[in-house]
Formats: sequence, C-alpha cells, structure tokens
Amino acid sequence: MIQQELWVSLPRMHQQRRMCSGCYMDNKFYVIGGQNERGVDLTCDEFYVVDMNARELVPDMLKDAPVSTSRSPLLVDVVNNKLYSLEAS
Repeated sequence: MIQQELWVSLPRMHQQRRMCSGCYMDNKFYVIGGQNERGVDLTCDEFYVVDMNARELVPDMLKDAPVSTSRSPLLVDVVNNKLYSLEAS
C-alpha cells in the first residue's frame, strides 16, 4: 500500500517578508532576513518548530552581520550544526 503525502497549512509567520533566506537546523526551519511589504529591511527573524507546529521570533539574529548593500537575499548554509551567512555584494 502506498502512503499518500499531503500538503498541510502551517501557522502564519509573525512577520510577512520577501527577499529572505531559509535553512533547516536543530529540527527547526529558520527564515532569515528579508524586507517587509514596504521594502524596509527586517531586524527580526523566526523559526518553525516541527514537533510543536509553532513559529517563534528571533530578535536580532543577524545583529553582528554586515549591513546589506545588495538587494539579493542573504546566502545561508548550515555546516556541522552551525549557521553561516554570506553577503552577496
């Protein structure tokens, strides 16, 4: 018997955003950076916890990162359970 996989709705994000990046680490899916609907750079990030089916805000996750000079999304990667970011300028 073949098990069907279904799409399900997840809880809404706390902050609507575009031009953001995402990665999966520690059983959480992170949404990082981006802009709000008015084009203002966001200073908070958030993650989705799979086991709890909930989203949580992360204030100032990138506070030590250089200010973006490009209009490209932040490049992110996880290596050995550490999050790395790269500014594409």
